[in-house]
Amino acid sequence: CAPDRCGHRHRAATAAATALHRPHCTACLLAMLTRIAAMLALLPLGCALLAPPHAGAGCSLLSLPYERLHSLVGGAGAKSVWRHLRSGRDPAAAAAGADGLGAAARASLAAHTSPSHVAPVVREHSTSDGTRKLLLRLRDGHEVETVLIPPRPDVAGGGRARNARARSTLCVSSQVGCRQGCRFCATGTMGLFRSLDTDEVLAQVFAARGLAEREALPPLSNLVFMGMGEPADNVPAVRGALAALTDRRRFGFSPRAVTVSTVAPTAAAFGALLGIGEEEAPPPPALAWSLHAADASLRRRLVPTAVDEPEALREGLCAALAALPPRRRRLVVEYVLLGGVNDGLAEADELAAFLRPVEAACFDPGRASRRTGVLVNLIPYNDGGGGAAARLAARYERPTWAAIDAFQARLRQRGVWVSVRAQRGADDSSACGQLWAQQPQARRHQPAAGMV
Repeated sequence: CAPDRCGHRHRAATAAATALHRPHCTACLLAMLTRIAAMLALLPLGCALLAPPHAGAGCSLLSLPYERLHSLVGGAGAKSVWRHLRSGRDPAAAAAGADGLGAAARASLAAHTSPSHVAPVVREHSTSDGTRKLLLRLRDGHEVETVLIPPRPDVAGGGRARNARARSTLCVSSQVGCRQGCRFCATGTMGLFRSLDTDEVLAQVFAARGLAEREALPPLSNLVFMGMGEPADNVPAVRGALAALTDRRRFGFSPRAVTVSTVAPTAAAFGALLGIGEEEAPPPPALAWSLHAADASLRRRLVPTAVDEPEALREGLCAALAALPPRRRRLVVEYVLLGGVNDGLAEADELAAFLRPVEAACFDPGRASRRTGVLVNLIPYNDGGGGAAARLAARYERPTWAAIDAFQARLRQRGVWVSVRAQRGADDSSACGQLWAQQPQARRHQPAAGMV
């Protein structure tokens, strides 16, 4: 400020300082900081504010490229490290000499964040059907939920899964909160605090693998990015996590067993998540589209951030699918059924007609099952649980089983391959659409759509 123009009382200042317009009073300094804060609040999504506060710091062993790890500890050492990580165990906790690593190799690994410190589990909930919800605390104090879903236990068989080949599934989060604001989703009421980095995404898998190992649960071999957040709003971290998850030398998940779900904020979201156009991209994951309504006006009511018409999104989806080999052209269409909103036979007919071009894009003449490659997964609205899920219960209702069966039957009559998702973890707010976590007192970077 210039002392002769700012209007505040100043102590004597030199002429040189006045010429440089340096602030000379607390009032002017506070005013300047307020203006800077206001400008920062207007920065768009994707800016550095949405990145974790430790972005740019050294990565953990979870996201360290295998070649880099190999150069640090040698081939045998890298294999030993990943034997631990793959089972959810921290290599740093292994007894000296038991992991085949010498003192020099251990010193090299010490420069990287221990996987146990990336996002430790601070709370675990178990539901009546065996579902486990884990709350992980990030390094800046934010918290995120992930849900481990073992097969339903056979009570008569002593609590074990009926099928000896049964596998567990993990529902993975990609952000703290979500900016999409889907009206039926508890996470959508949070708004967006920030995106997770690659290590924080992988830490969820690391924690779940450890839990499954310790409690002798069926092996964790399926991953679904259907937890908190929108993966298409955090493509770099999600793609980085996919590279580690599907690398046979690291986590070793089959690409077909990893599903990434998106509401598709833009038509380009599908290609970005599949890695279309990337050089040396890992195999594409399975893809799921959270559609919920084929009618544009109804979908905009349910997904208030939707900008593109469903037909425009469908065009982008078909283009992305066409870039894949025929055998990889598969899609899951997620459709949350809301009683009296989108569960009528008219909506079923509209959905079947809307999907015809997608089925054509997924067609593979060599597919033995002769199915279209497009599966509609009906998700009856989960209206139980507590917290934000309980508050949403007053907004929507779960459809009756008669309505669910009629909707499914109509789609089958129209030649659509359709299933109904089994409800898991609803008695502890662990089911689809119920994830919500209390965050530290901090400004949201993006409020939930339609909320102040």
